[in-house]
Amino acid sequence: MADSTWTEGTLKMYLGREESMRLEFKSGRLMDGNPDKVAENLSKEISAFANTEGGLLFLGIAEEDRIATRLDGISEETWPSYRLQQLIESNIYPPLAGIRVYRVPLTEFSGSRVVFVIEVPQGRTAHQAKDCRYYGRSEFETKALRDFDIRLRMERGKAAHAEISSSVRLVRSASTLLAEQIEEHRRNLIELRDLAEAQGKDIERGSLLNKLGVDKPHLIDPGHLSDRYRCSEYEVEFFIINAGETTLRDFEIHIDVTCVEGFGVGPPKAQPSGGFFDLDNIAHLNKTEIHGTLRDFITKNTRPVLKVWPGGKCSLGRLYLFVPENIHVPSGAIMAKWKVFMDDVFPRSGEVDLGMQTAGIDNASTHAG
Repeated sequence: MADSTWTEGTLKMYLGREESMRLEFKSGRLMDGNPDKVAENLSKEISAFANTEGGLLFLGIAEEDRIATRLDGISEETWPSYRLQQLIESNIYPPLAGIRVYRVPLTEFSGSRVVFVIEVPQGRTAHQAKDCRYYGRSEFETKALRDFDIRLRMERGKAAHAEISSSVRLVRSASTLLAEQIEEHRRNLIELRDLAEAQGKDIERGSLLNKLGVDKPHLIDPGHLSDRYRCSEYEVEFFIINAGETTLRDFEIHIDVTCVEGFGVGPPKAQPSGGFFDLDNIAHLNKTEIHGTLRDFITKNTRPVLKVWPGGKCSLGRLYLFVPENIHVPSGAIMAKWKVFMDDVFPRSGEVDLGMQTAGIDNASTHAG
């Protein structure tokens, strides 16, 4: 399956990133050799993700000491997408719904080589690998589960289960903002010219230009535009999704969004009306929070019933990201860490790389253009 979110450029952003409970890199060498051995090794990884928190498995990215180092790819002639999908689905018991396989062509190799990005959801029960064992993930490894752990996973469908998702959309690009400022600058100059002519004054003489432009230096002085910090604006909306089989009637949510220096995160309209930040301004926009209970969020969204049905979702709130134009967004630059507290279950937690989502939007826009 092809998807514009995943490109060769997006994959390169993962180089240098460390493996985690929800992230695993495998060299293309994993797919060499006997197909039965390939199926056994791959099914262990899928079983482990499904039995823990789900995650992303990259096939065709080599790692050293759990750090992604380079793209080495897989021969597409040997492993076309449909064959890989069939191998995964036929070696996980019971079948795991929702597995998605994305094919990403590599241009830096002679011949047809690709990286496969496998998106594995968390299972509703425990899932076996090809060797009839159940696997799970710790922070850095895949390991066989004990009987007690397996029984807990088989009870998942009977307990409340919620996850946090996010959607990111581009509101205004930096180039759009710049065009708006230039147009407003042009209108101001016309206004100044017309006013001067109406008063019979020469706009080139006296203090008329300075007097009328002193409160709008970013519009009157075109050079001032190039000195400011141009950022594209992205809107992020967070949702809670009922991924279990029981109705959610109460929960508490904490979402903390942080960013590294040079990026901004804040409420709507945090970017100055002039359109661009000063470097000192954006340095103060580094964290925002969304905290609340089910009643808070339902009331805010004018829902009549305090419930979230299985498969349903509820909007939790929005915030804005500010990303400098024409810049490589490194992995981990803008992160959202979330935790959901529910009755009778351990808190659920996770994180979302919002910076990578903005990069995916930019890549899709470039591809479409």
